[in-house]
Formats: sequence, C-alpha cells, structure tokens
Amino acid sequence: MATTPKSKGLLLLETSVLISFLKILRLDILGLLDRDLVITEEVDAEIKGAKYPFQRQHLNSHLELGTVRIVQLEELATVNLKSQMLALGAFGTGECSSAAKALELDCVVAMTDLDAIKAFQRKYPDLKVCSVLDLMCELVCDGQLSVADADLILPSWAKEAQNPVPTLVNSFVECLDAGS
Repeated sequence: MATTPKSKGLLLLETSVLISFLKILRLDILGLLDRDLVITEEVDAEIKGAKYPFQRQHLNSHLELGTVRIVQLEELATVNLKSQMLALGAFGTGECSSAAKALELDCVVAMTDLDAIKAFQRKYPDLKVCSVLDLMCELVCDGQLSVADADLILPSWAKEAQNPVPTLVNSFVECLDAGS
C-alpha cells in the first residue's frame, strides 16, 4: 500500500518498543505519529517467535494496513555494523539491527534498554534514540492524543513488568508541563 511520506521522517521501532504497544493492542497509537514506522526483518522475526503469537497477529494486521513496514539490512556496512554492535555483548538482534539501520538511514530509533542506549550512543554518538515515553509525549504535545486518552494506557502498561513508562510518569500532562 503506497502512502505519502510523513513529515518527521522514519522511526525505527525495536522489539521491546513494539511489544509495549502490541501487548495492549494499541499499535494504532503509533500510527498517529507524523512518522513512517518501520521495523527490521530481525525485529519481525523476534515477534514471530512462539512467545508472541497474539502480538504477531496484531502486528500482521498493521503490516497489512501499512501502519508499519519492514526494512532489510541490505548494505554491507550496515550488516557489519550490526555485527559490531552484537559483539558489544548483552544486546539482542532486534536492538542491534534497529540501531544499525537507524544509523544507515540517519533516522530515529525507538528503544527501551537503557544499557543498550548508553553503550550504542557512547560508541556511535550520531545515533538518535527516543523512548516510549518520548513517543507518547510527542503524540500529546502534537495534539494527536489527548492527555486523558494517553493516561488510559498507563494502567495497561503498569501490568506489564517490562514497560517502564508507569514508573516514569503519573500522567501525560507532565509532557505538556515539560514542553512549556
């Protein structure tokens, strides 16, 4: 499905960010961003794993709708960069492929693993990273999502041990406060 490119450019989603929205069946929220959402084949493969069958079904529907599309690591330099990142240790294929592709495309990657972010940015200072909280604040500040609607997501995320957003913010009104 051909779509008009969005003005803020590409946003690469790494697995844990994608899972944060897939677990609560709200990947549609990311579609409100003024960004073209992409995942690497490696992230897609991680979601295909038996561990995430329900999330895979939800992702498939958004791939069909064109909300998200899959990109490949085709450039040899990007493949080598991913290998170098994997050699740093303790980082997954999804994180490394997403960060490497973001560097190749000079775009933002959404990640949640603070250790990975620090290690990658130390070694690759040009890597642009944002968090789930950053994405939600962008939606609220751009008027794409009301504070009330954004806040309705917090209880769902609070049930997910892997999602840090409820520990970082009590209400997305804090995004508006920070932006003023």
